[in-house]
Amino acid sequence: MRFTVNAGPALVYDDVRRFGRLEAMNETEWALRDRDLGPE
Repeated sequence: MRFTVNAGPALVYDDVRRFGRLEAMNETEWALRDRDLGPE
């Protein structure tokens, strides 16, 4: 999942299962991660 936030007050992710993770990345970091993920 990718969120793009422009001048917003907050981004909130709440998962009661505590499964997975949420990371903030710049465009370069995302391009590298997306490349490593491969096709779904």
